[in-house]
Amino acid sequence: MDRWFTVREATEAGLTRSQLWGSAYTSITRGVWAVSASDVPERSGMVGPGTPEGLAARLPALQEVCPDSAASHVTAAVLLGFRLSQRVVESPAVHLTCVGHGNPPRGPAVQGHECLPALEDVWEVDGMRVTSPIRTLIDLAGAYTRRKWPVFSDSDLVGIVDGVINEHETGINAGRPALRTRSGLAQDLGGFHGCRGVARLRSALDRAAVGVDSVLETKVRLLLEDHGLTGWTTDLQLQAPGHRAVWPDLADVEHRIAIQVEGAHHDGHDQRLRDIERQRATEALGWTEIRVMAADLNPDPLGQGGTVPRVVRMVRAARKRSLPPAEPSRNSFITP
Repeated sequence: MDRWFTVREATEAGLTRSQLWGSAYTSITRGVWAVSASDVPERSGMVGPGTPEGLAARLPALQEVCPDSAASHVTAAVLLGFRLSQRVVESPAVHLTCVGHGNPPRGPAVQGHECLPALEDVWEVDGMRVTSPIRTLIDLAGAYTRRKWPVFSDSDLVGIVDGVINEHETGINAGRPALRTRSGLAQDLGGFHGCRGVARLRSALDRAAVGVDSVLETKVRLLLEDHGLTGWTTDLQLQAPGHRAVWPDLADVEHRIAIQVEGAHHDGHDQRLRDIERQRATEALGWTEIRVMAADLNPDPLGQGGTVPRVVRMVRAARKRSLPPAEPSRNSFITP
C-alpha cells in the first residue's frame, strides 16, 4: 500500500504543485495526495486499506493536515483491535473525527466527522491518535446507513463488546487483560448523555459476557437466549481425574451441558485428536458435549424441526435428557 502524503512532504521531495496536479498523482482530500493507482506497479500481497498496516500508510498524512483530530468509527475500531466482520474491514474509507472544523476533510476514501462537543479521551496506537474504546463503541452503535438502517446489528454490537471486555480467569488466556473491563465501560458510558448510540450500546453491554473468544461464540449464545435457553456460563474449567482440563465455550452447569463452538481450524488432524480427548474428558464428569459449527445456527437443511435453528433443537434435547425420570403416577402401571 503506497502511503498518502501531504503537500509539505511533496515539496520537500522536490515535487512542484504543477507536478502534483498531473496524472501521476491523485488528490485524496485537501492537502493530502497519493500516487495514482495506474502508476502503482502490480504486486502480490498488497496491504488492504482497512488493515492496521494500510491505515498506518494513510492516516498520518490526514492527521498532519488536521492536527486536532483522531481516527474514529470503523478506522479506530480496526486500530484498537475490535472484532469486526471482513465486510466492514474491507471498506476503503478512512474515518477521521475533527474538533473545531466546520468542514472536516472528505473524499471518496475519507469520511470526515465533526466532533461536538469537544473530542476527549484520545488514545494513541503506533503514533496515531484514535478515539477511546467507549467513544468508538458509541460511534459504531450510532452509525446508520442512508436508508436509516443501523450499520451494526444488535448482535454485532454485543459481539464487538464481548471482544473489548474479553478476559479469562482460566485456560491458556488466563491473566490476559481486557482492552477495557466491563465495569470500566459501564463507568465510561455514564459520562455520555444524549449522544446517538448510547442507548443501543447500553443494551449491548447488558447482554455482553467476558471469556468469549469469537463472534461465532457470541452469536450462538444470543441465539440460544433469544429462544429462551438461558443460564450460560463462560470461562469455566472442567477437569475429571485422569483427564486434562477442558474449557467449554458455553457451559450449562445446571444441566451439565458443555457447548464447544468450532471454526474451520478444527478440521486439522491434530485438532481433531485434541477434540476427541476433550470430549472424553467432558463426558468423564458426566457432562454432555455439544459441538456447534456455523451451519448449526440455521434450521436443519432437510426441514426437520421446521424453522427452529439446529443448535436450539440440540440444546433442548440435551436438557430434556438431563432431567431426572418422572415419578410414576398412581394411574401408571408396568407391563411384564
